Amino acid sequence: MTDTTQSKVKVSFRGGAEASVRWLLRVEAAVVSLAAIGLYYHGEGSLGLFLALILVPDLAILGYLRDARLGAFLYNLTHNYALPLLICCVALTVKSDLAFQISLIWIAHIGIDRMLGFGLKYATGFADTHLGQLNRRRPATRPLEFHATNLGKENS
Repeated sequence: MTDTTQSKVKVSFRGGAEASVRWLLRVEAAVVSLAAIGLYYHGEGSLGLFLALILVPDLAILGYLRDARLGAFLYNLTHNYALPLLICCVALTVKSDLAFQISLIWIAHIGIDRMLGFGLKYATGFADTHLGQLNRRRPATRPLEFHATNLGKENS
């Protein structure tokens, strides 16, 4: 017998990498950002250009002013390695120092974001990322909270 009744299901975010994988992804991101910054420094890139452009990919967050779907799309478009690596390859091919430096700044930005836990976004909301949920509340594990909630229960 098949249940034909339909129920409304509330969709909630439960995605994201588990702790050991999340840690590895953050370490990887740290290495990528350090490599990009090291190459930028080795290529004698301008500190002024670096500081001027390091936060530019975050302008994609403005898409969230319209809705979460557009925000996630724009954020993911500017926060994955595909475009800056493509620009990097083209820059090396045509020998464009400026394009190469811009791609390294962009790669460094993505690496820093990922290292800090800002992963690619799901359309369910800004806090829902492939690395887990941002600002996730964890169960109380501090001794004072545990003892306060169990006070009086031990002797009853």
